[in-house]
Order: sequence, then C-alpha cells, then structure tokens
Amino acid sequence: EETAEKIVQKSHEDAQNIIQDAQRQAFNLISESESRSSDQRDGADRYSREVLSNLEERLSDVLGQVRRGLDTLGSDQNMAGDKSNSNHTMVS
Repeated sequence: EETAEKIVQKSHEDAQNIIQDAQRQAFNLISESESRSSDQRDGADRYSREVLSNLEERLSDVLGQVRRGLDTLGSDQNMAGDKSNSNHTMVS
C-alpha cells in the first residue's frame, strides 16, 4: 500500500510539474506574441507616418503651384481688365 500511495503521490507531483511547465510555456508564448505584435504595430505606424509625411509634402508643393497659377491668372485678368478699360476710354 505504501508503494501504491507513493506512486500515486509521485504521479500527482509529476502532473503538477507538467501543468506548471505548460503554464510557463503558454505565458512565454503569449508574452513573445504580444512583443512581436507591438513591434509590428510600431513599424507599421512609423511607415504610415513616413508615407503620410511625404504625401503632405507633395500636396503642399502642388498646392503652391495651384496658388501661383491662380495668382498668375488673376494678374493676367487684371491686366486684361486694365487694357479693355483704357480702350474704352480712348474710343469714347
């Protein structure tokens, strides 16, 4: 009987050790997965920031070109208006 009890006790201890090892491994896997996930998220955020920053710079350049074009057209229109006004005054 003593031997049987020792075998049962040893089996319980072994089972507990196996459970603890499995829990440790699961915890380590979860920690590693969370760390990798965080690293990937950080990398994706850096990439997105870089792409959006480049896009902002390009859009700013294009907006500057559009404004200069509108200013030029506005100046041309003012010049054309001045010429037509001077023609009307000469004809009168």
